[in-house]
Amino acid sequence: PASTDFRFALGNALFQLTRFGEAAGQFSLVLEQEKEHTRAAFGLARSLQAAGRDAEAMAAWQHYLELDSTSSWAASARRNYRKLQDGNR
Repeated sequence: PASTDFRFALGNALFQLTRFGEAAGQFSLVLEQEKEHTRAAFGLARSLQAAGRDAEAMAAWQHYLELDSTSSWAASARRNYRKLQDGNR
């Protein structure tokens, strides 16, 4: 179960079970092995945001956007980042 594919799938399953902190942990492990795994970077940011860890989520969204600034997922990442910025004012 140390493969990135397994950890990524487990992260998604944990997210669906609303176990956001555990999901974030799995996505972090994927990123330790594959620093440019965009789907794991997105999953990490989404999990942190869902867990209410706003400062960490903002940093994770920024990291995601460094990896992917042009896809439709990037547009969603920007929306989530702005939502967190607006909530922190």
